[in-house]
Amino acid sequence: MSNKTPTSDILITTSTSAPTTSSSATTTVTSSPVTTSSSTTNVATTTKPSRKRKRLTLDVFGRSVKVGCLPGPLHSDVRTMLLKYVREVRAKGRHQSISLSKPRLENVETALRENGEEVKSLNDLRNMVQHRYNSFSVSAESIDTYYTEKRAEGYNKVCAGPQYTMSKRCVELSGKIKKHALVLDVACGSGLSSDTISKEYGFGVIGCDVSSGMLSKAKSEGKRAIDYVRTDMSQPMPFRSNVFDTAFSVSAIHYLAEDVPPRSAKARMSTFFRELRRTTSTNANITCQFHEKRGKEKTHKALQDAALESFKASDLVLDQPHETSAQRWFLCLSNNRSSVDKKCPVCWPKNAMCPLIYAKQCATKVSPQHLKWLENDHAKYARRLIRCVNRHLEAPDHPYLPKLSEEEKTLGLKLRDRFGSSVSLETLQGKRLDELIAFLHGYLT
Repeated sequence: MSNKTPTSDILITTSTSAPTTSSSATTTVTSSPVTTSSSTTNVATTTKPSRKRKRLTLDVFGRSVKVGCLPGPLHSDVRTMLLKYVREVRAKGRHQSISLSKPRLENVETALRENGEEVKSLNDLRNMVQHRYNSFSVSAESIDTYYTEKRAEGYNKVCAGPQYTMSKRCVELSGKIKKHALVLDVACGSGLSSDTISKEYGFGVIGCDVSSGMLSKAKSEGKRAIDYVRTDMSQPMPFRSNVFDTAFSVSAIHYLAEDVPPRSAKARMSTFFRELRRTTSTNANITCQFHEKRGKEKTHKALQDAALESFKASDLVLDQPHETSAQRWFLCLSNNRSSVDKKCPVCWPKNAMCPLIYAKQCATKVSPQHLKWLENDHAKYARRLIRCVNRHLEAPDHPYLPKLSEEEKTLGLKLRDRFGSSVSLETLQGKRLDELIAFLHGYLT
């Protein structure tokens, strides 16, 4: 949602060129570096930097640093190395290596050593990026600048369908909610989730977001009585205590734990969950949907630990843990019950609660379509384990055997003994589905 950290963390300026905007995912460039193929070839083959120089200033993670007067063609090379270092500290782009040839690196090092101001080498540039990142904090102003009404319009076109299904799923996981409840939609963005909750269930909704552009879009298209308030979810909320019956958040809270240093992330998460607890009623069941990015596998654990500081129960529910595009994380919070401690072997690899177990023990609803979806995922995983165990038993010394943990091997053997080594997926999804689900949920790892 719109509490996402703006991706323009780097700003490169020169004293002689007019600002222009780059389309890079993590960089905004306001200089005019030479980027043609001919100029790149010249830089790679030239032993001396060009005589024409421009003063280069970098703004990384909101703070400026004067690099010095560099030859014009080297600006793009400095930008390339800067992108590499930023991706390193943010643990992104690990499979997309960024590198320059040795002659180009030597040219950059020579230019920095002879004409650098605050940065005298590439190592100084790397250390500067690391230092900036360690002290970086996401500001509401930067987020507000990034999310304009134009971006909100594009967001509505792309995310209308997913937002609809995830909003309904949040209501399902929250259990029974009174008919005329007042709901807080945290990081509502352009109002897609707020509109769904109000339209489908008749709840009164107040949406809050830090982006004025997103809120303007939500207000302009709002067809229902939904109020919107501009506020930052990482800061204290401007609401009275115990005023909301429940609260939801869709595709937002993972940004509290990502793209900021660990110390800042902990403080932001603690503030959010403390305010969430204060503004909702004592018996409220709160559901927050979030995503876990590649390279950020500990996000769910950090969020759960921070939530337990303010809530009695903090359950992680993961829909379809063995799928890629269909994976959705949910953090279910409550103060009127204890956490569900029973695990399902299908969901244990992610240390998350099985949605079917959670629904049964917490008396929540699961739509028929989604129920079939979840049950089929159990059957697919069970069938895969049986086939993998078969391969291990048939050819234990084969060099390309599938990797299985000890828990998976044990479960696979039990499934093989119970359902047979050649059971089909259609059988597991059909007449033996109830038996399979009961077996999986009765087996504790």
